[in-house]
Amino acid sequence: MYKPYTLLVVLAFLMGCGQLYAQSLSGTIRFTENKGQITDENGIPDATILYTAKLNGATAYITRKGINYVFNNKTTTYRLDVEWQGVAEKGLSIGEEAQGHENFYLSHCPQGIMGVKTYKRVVLHNIYPFTDVVLYDNNGLLEYDFVVHPGGNPNQIKINYKGADSVFLSPQNELIIKTPLGNITEAAPVSYQRTGEIKSKYVLAGTTVGFAFDLGFHPYLTLTIDPVIKIWGTYYGGTKNDEATSVYTDVDGNVYLGGNTFSDHVIAQNGHQNTRTDNCDAFIAKFDKYGNRLWATYYGGENNDRLTKITPYSAAGFYLCGTTQSDSLIAFGGHQTQKGGKGKASDKDAFLVKFDSSGVRFWATYFGGYNDELAYGCAVGSDGDIYLSGSTTSPTGIGFNGFLNSYNDDVLPDAFLAKFDRNGILRWATYYGGLFSHEYGIVATGPAGEVYLAGHTESSTDIAENGHKNTFSGVKDAFLVKFNSNGNRIWGTYFGGTEYDDVKDFTTDGEGNLYFTGLTYSKSQVANGGYRNTIAGLGDIYIAKADSSGTPVWSTYYGGYDDDEALKIVTDNKSNVYVSGKTRSTAGISFGQAGNTLQGGADAFVVKHTASGALDWGMYVGGDAEEDGFVAIDTAGLLYLCGTTTSSDIAKDGHQNTKDSVTDAYLVKFSPKAARLQPIVKQQLCPGENVRIDYTVITQLDTGNTFTAYLSDSVGEFSKTQPAIALDKNYLQGSDSFTFRLPENLPPGYNYRIQVISSMPADTLTSAAITVKAKPDVRFLINDTAQCRLGNLFGFTDSTDAAVDWLWDFGDNIKSTLQHPTHSYANDGIYKVELKVRAANNCSNSDSATVIVLQTPVSGFMTDNVQMCLKDNKFKFTDTSKGTIVKYGWHFGEMGTANPDTTADAVKTYAAAGSYIVWHKVINDIGCSDSTATLVRVFPQPDTPVIQGSSFVLGRSTQVYQVTPSAGTFYSWWVDGGTLQSGNGTPQITVVWNNGPVGKLRVVATTVFGCVGDTIEFTVGISPVGIDEVASKQGIAVYPNPATDVVTVESLETIGQVVCRDVSGRAVTIQLIQGNTYNVSLLAKGFYTVEVITMQGTSYIHKFIKQ
Repeated sequence: MYKPYTLLVVLAFLMGCGQLYAQSLSGTIRFTENKGQITDENGIPDATILYTAKLNGATAYITRKGINYVFNNKTTTYRLDVEWQGVAEKGLSIGEEAQGHENFYLSHCPQGIMGVKTYKRVVLHNIYPFTDVVLYDNNGLLEYDFVVHPGGNPNQIKINYKGADSVFLSPQNELIIKTPLGNITEAAPVSYQRTGEIKSKYVLAGTTVGFAFDLGFHPYLTLTIDPVIKIWGTYYGGTKNDEATSVYTDVDGNVYLGGNTFSDHVIAQNGHQNTRTDNCDAFIAKFDKYGNRLWATYYGGENNDRLTKITPYSAAGFYLCGTTQSDSLIAFGGHQTQKGGKGKASDKDAFLVKFDSSGVRFWATYFGGYNDELAYGCAVGSDGDIYLSGSTTSPTGIGFNGFLNSYNDDVLPDAFLAKFDRNGILRWATYYGGLFSHEYGIVATGPAGEVYLAGHTESSTDIAENGHKNTFSGVKDAFLVKFNSNGNRIWGTYFGGTEYDDVKDFTTDGEGNLYFTGLTYSKSQVANGGYRNTIAGLGDIYIAKADSSGTPVWSTYYGGYDDDEALKIVTDNKSNVYVSGKTRSTAGISFGQAGNTLQGGADAFVVKHTASGALDWGMYVGGDAEEDGFVAIDTAGLLYLCGTTTSSDIAKDGHQNTKDSVTDAYLVKFSPKAARLQPIVKQQLCPGENVRIDYTVITQLDTGNTFTAYLSDSVGEFSKTQPAIALDKNYLQGSDSFTFRLPENLPPGYNYRIQVISSMPADTLTSAAITVKAKPDVRFLINDTAQCRLGNLFGFTDSTDAAVDWLWDFGDNIKSTLQHPTHSYANDGIYKVELKVRAANNCSNSDSATVIVLQTPVSGFMTDNVQMCLKDNKFKFTDTSKGTIVKYGWHFGEMGTANPDTTADAVKTYAAAGSYIVWHKVINDIGCSDSTATLVRVFPQPDTPVIQGSSFVLGRSTQVYQVTPSAGTFYSWWVDGGTLQSGNGTPQITVVWNNGPVGKLRVVATTVFGCVGDTIEFTVGISPVGIDEVASKQGIAVYPNPATDVVTVESLETIGQVVCRDVSGRAVTIQLIQGNTYNVSLLAKGFYTVEVITMQGTSYIHKFIKQ
C-alpha cells in the first residue's frame, strides 16, 4: 500500500530515529541548478553536480551518479552518498521551472552568477538505458523514482549506500540504512504496470541494493507512472485498544481524527480533557497536513462514551456527536445537562458537543429520554444550525415541535432527528418510524436549508409518503425522508428489493443530490444505471445516488464474493463519490490503482465512482492483519482514511509509526494517481499521422494544472530542447483520449515514445514504443509550368518510387487519381498542384508545385456591314478587344494575300465577289494571344444585259424586246415614246409605240442580293402613220422626242404649268425659251416626264427622252 512506481521504483527517506530528516523545513523542496556556484573542496567549480536541494538539517547534491546527502546537527556533520552504480555519466536533464531565480556572489565568482533557476521537479534521462530518474517534492519529502520505460531492464538498477554503517531489511521488506546519526528507512518497493501491481522486493548484497520482480513483469507493456502515493500514515493509540471512526479536513489541510480509546497514555495533549476518566472515552486529535499532531483530547465521563462522528461547521470549529452512558463530564451549557436515564449505568443517551478549531469546548448537551438513545449522525445545515440523528426507545423526552412528537412503538426503537441552534438550544425534534420495527437514522443536509434522514426499517407503514417508492418490498428496506428546516416532512420513500437492505452512511453534494450506501441481499430493484447491475456474492455493498426528490439517479452493486461492508460515503466538489469500508473479498474490489491485492485477513477499501455512476477506481488499503476504513477528501483531492487496525505495517512518516496494542486507530493521507495512459491502439504510424492516446484521470487534478506532451527521438530519448506537442485538450478529465499529429518530417525509427507531464500534481506518463515508418519521397514533373489560358494543357508525370495510390489536386476543385494526368484550366491565375501518394507501407506523403495560367487577351471587333455588293464595296472593321494589347493582326480571307494591316481598326475593299472569313488576332504584353473571326460576303454585280428587238418601227405598232436572262436577276424597264404593255421585271417586255418620231428603251438588272447593274438604253426610230391621235387622247404633245436641246409642249387646252421629272420622280428645271418651247440641253441623258396642268385644272403627263 505504499507508493507504487512504474515499473517505477520510488525511494524516499523515512526517518525512524527522530534525528535525521530528508525533509524541507519550509515544507516545499526546490531544486537549484548548478551554473558554477558549487565548488569542490579546492574551491574549483564542480560541474558534476547538476542540482542542489535544501532539506531540514541536510543538503542534497544531485549528480548523474546519485545523490550526496550532507546532514548537520549541532555538533556533527555527516555525509551519505546514494550511488547509482553503472549509470551513464552523460545525458539530458529536464526540469519543471518554479517561479523566481537566484543570484550568487561568491569568492570564486565575485562578478556574480546571475539568473540561477529553481525547479519543482527534475528528470535525469537514461541513467540506465530506457530508465529515467525523477526527483520531486512529496509534501516536503525528497523522493526519487526510477522510471523504467519499455526496453529498459529494472535488474540493472543497483544502489550503493556509501558512508552507511550497515544496511539491512526489516520484516516488512523496508530498507534500513544505519548511520552515525540514526537509522534511515526506505519504504518497501512497490512496482506497478498497466496490468496491475507487480510484486517486487529489495535484493541486498552488503551495502548495495537491487530489485527483484515476480513473473508478472511485462517489459513491453505501457507502464503506469506514479500510482497512489501514500503521503503519510500514522497509528494512533496507546497500550490498550483504540479505534477511529471519523475524519475530516479543513481548508488549510489540517486533519481532525475522531474515535474511541481505552488507553491512558499518548492520546491527549494540549486538549480540553487530557486524562481518561474510565472505561471507553471518545477522543479527537488534530494534525497538520504533514501528519504532525497539533493537539488531542479525551471526551467522556465515568462510563462508556463513544464518538460517532465529527463534522465541521466552518474553519473555526466542529461538532462531535456520539453515545454516552456517563452521568457526568458530558454536558455543559447546552439544551440538556442531565442524562435522561440518570443513575442507570446501562442506559444510553446521545450527546452533542461544539468545539473550536483549537479544541476548546463551547457547549455540550445530552439528548435522550429515560431509555436508550444512540447517535448515528450529525450534520450542519445551511443556516448554521446543527442536526443530530439516531435511534431511541424512550417514549418521552424526544419529540418537540416536530413532525411526529410521539413514540410509535412500545419496544423496538424509532429513528429520531433533532435540530439545535449554534448555541445548543433545541429548535425541534421528531420521532420517525413505524410499528414493530427497528429504525435508526443518519442525517444529512442540503444546500437550500433542507434536511434529510436516511436509515432502514422493517415497517410497511408510516415511512413513505409522496416519495418515489411508497411500498415496502422486503425483509428490511432502506428509507429516505426529506424535511424542511422547520421539521415538516416533505416526502418519504423506501429503497430496496425483496431481501435485506440497510443504510450505513448518507451524504449530499453541493447540488442537492443524495448519496447513500449500505448492505443488500436483494438481487433486484437495487442496481440500475450504475457500474454493476448484478450482485456478486450472497450480499453486496450498494452505492446509490438520488435527486432532491428522492428519485434514484443511479445505483450499483460493489464488492466480491466474501464479506464486504460499507462504512463511509463522501463526495468531492465534482460530485464524484467515494465509499470506504472493510472487505475480505480477494476480487471485485480493486481497479485502476495500486493496492490491487488483499494484504491481510480483512482490508479497508476505497472506491471512487463518477457523478454518473461509472467506476473510476478501487483499491485495498491495509497491512498484514485487519483494517476497516472511514474516508474523507479535501479540496485538493487528497484522501484521508481512518479506522481500526491490527496490522503492524500501516504507518509511514507519521506522528506514531509503531503500533502499541493489539488494536490501534490509524490515519493515512494519500493521493490517487492523477492519470494513466492506455496502450496506443496503433503501434506503427506514419509521419504526419494523428496519434490517439486514451487516458483516465483517476483523481481530481489541482486547480491550475496543465498537461504538456513531448515526443522522443527515434531511440526513445527525450531532449531538453524538444518542443512540446500541441494537445487537443488542455485539461484532461474523466476517461477520454487526446490526439496530436506526428511531425511531417519525422524520420523513421522503432523506439519513439510519447511523454505526458502534469504540473499539479507532478506526474509523468510515458507510452510504449512506437514505430514510425518511412514516408514515400514524392516527385513529379510538369511539361510547362506557365501557359497561356487559351489552349493550356498541363501534363503531370509522377516519378515516386513504390507508389500504389495517387491523388492529384489541381487547385481548381478538380482532382484526379491517375498516375500521369493532364489538366486544362478554365481561368487564368496561380494554382497550387498537390500530389498525395500512398506507398506500399500505407504511409502517405505529398508534394506540391505551382503552375501559372497566364492572362489571355480577348479578341473582338465590329464591322459596319457583313455583306456588300462588289461595286464600291468597303468594309470597316473596328477593334473591341480587351486586355493590354501590344500587337494586332488582320487576315481578310484572301488566299495568298499578305495582311500588312497591324492597326487596331481596318478597312477592306474586295476585288472579287465571294465569302471571306476575317480573322482578328491580338497579342498582350506577356505574349498571350487570342483571335476571333467573322464571315463577310461580297455579292457579284449582275451581268450587263443586251436589249434585243427592232430599233425602227411603225408608229402605233406593238413590239417585243428582251435581254438574255441571268439566274436570280430582276430587270427593271423604262419606255419613252411608247407604252410598256407587259413584262416589267422580266427579261422580256411588250411595248406599244407612239406615232413617232423616236422611242427609247432602258433596262437595269438587279440581283436577288440587291446588287444593281448599269442602265442600258436602246433607241427606236418610229415612223408615224396616219393622224396623230395620241395628242388628242393624251391632251398634250411633246416633241421632238427624243430631244437634244429643246422640246415643244402643246396642249388642246390652255397650259397653266409645266413640270419636268426624272425617272426617280424628282422635279428638274427646264428653261422656257419662248412660247411653249423649253431648253433641255442641260438635262442629263435619260427618261423624263412632262406634266402639264391646264388652266382648266386638267393634268396630263408625257414622256420624252433626252439624248
